[in-house]
Amino acid sequence: QALPHQNPRARGLAAGQMGQSKSRPFPSFRLPSCFRLRIGYEEVAEHKEESDCWVIIGDLVLDLSKYVAKHPGGKQSILNLAGGDATEIFDLVHHRSILKKHGLQEGTITLKGVVSG
Repeated sequence: QALPHQNPRARGLAAGQMGQSKSRPFPSFRLPSCFRLRIGYEEVAEHKEESDCWVIIGDLVLDLSKYVAKHPGGKQSILNLAGGDATEIFDLVHHRSILKKHGLQEGTITLKGVVSG
């Protein structure tokens, strides 16, 4: 017998939809909640320097420290949002798939966890 968090039907998901969500553009990053590191806004706010740069996009906490200097729009556009929620501005300019394609797969962006509270 699967535990509730392991059973998609117990979570209200149809078979085959585990880890997928229409409201989340990062279906491949979706982990069961028991495996996600939850990071508070206060902790994210401590990482706002070029060498230690975290942002929130959606519900993900991302470390952009290795990517800042490589950003085609210039590092200042990232540093202006460092340590905070960049979702609204990011979504105006980019499609979220770019994070995976140009950062997470290359190793220049690191998924730190999900934002809590």
